[in-house]
Amino acid sequence: MERRGPSQSALDWYEQSRGYEKRAHEIRFFHPLVVPGFFQTADYARVIVTHTVPTASEKRIQKVIRTRASWRADLDTDEGLMLNVIVTELALTRPVTSEVMREQLDRLIQEAEKPTITLQVLPSGISDLAWLSGAFRLVYIEGEQPLLCAEHAVGEYLTDEEQETRKLETVFSNLQAWALPPDVSARKLEEMRQAL
Repeated sequence: MERRGPSQSALDWYEQSRGYEKRAHEIRFFHPLVVPGFFQTADYARVIVTHTVPTASEKRIQKVIRTRASWRADLDTDEGLMLNVIVTELALTRPVTSEVMREQLDRLIQEAEKPTITLQVLPSGISDLAWLSGAFRLVYIEGEQPLLCAEHAVGEYLTDEEQETRKLETVFSNLQAWALPPDVSARKLEEMRQAL
C-alpha cells in the first residue's frame, strides 16, 4: 500500500480511508481525547472544531458536521459491519456544556444498543498507559491485510505494513482488557447521563 505523503490534502487522506471503511467487515476505533467522529452529535462536533480550529469559518464548521454525519451513515450498511469502539472516560468528562454532553451521551447509549456495535468505556486512572498511543483505527477487509489509520494533528497516516498494524492490534487488545465490559460501559454511560 502506498502511504500518505505530506503533499496530499486533508480531503485526500479522508477520502482514501473512507473508501477502505466502506469495504470493511470490522473496524476497531480508539481515540483518547474525544468521542469518535462518526458518533459525534452536531453540537458536540461544533464544540470540538471551534476549540481545535479557532479560526474555522461557519462554512467549514458546517462541512465538518455534515462530513461526520455522513461518515456514520456510510458505516451503517447491510453488510454486517462490526464496530468495536473504546471511548475514554476522560473524553466523556471534558469541559463541554451539560446540554451538549447530555445529547452526546444519549447518542452513545443508542449506538451501544445496536447488535453490530461493541462500545466500551476506558476508566480514568488505570495503570496501563497504552491509551497514550494516540487515536487510531484498524480496518479489516475480507481477503486483505488489515489497515492501520493513525490520526495526527493535520491528517492521518495509512499503512498495511504488518509490523505496525500488529503493534496497534496489541495496543487495542490491552485497551479492551482495561476497559469496562460492554454491559458495564452501558450502565456507566447511563449514570453519567443522569448525573448531568
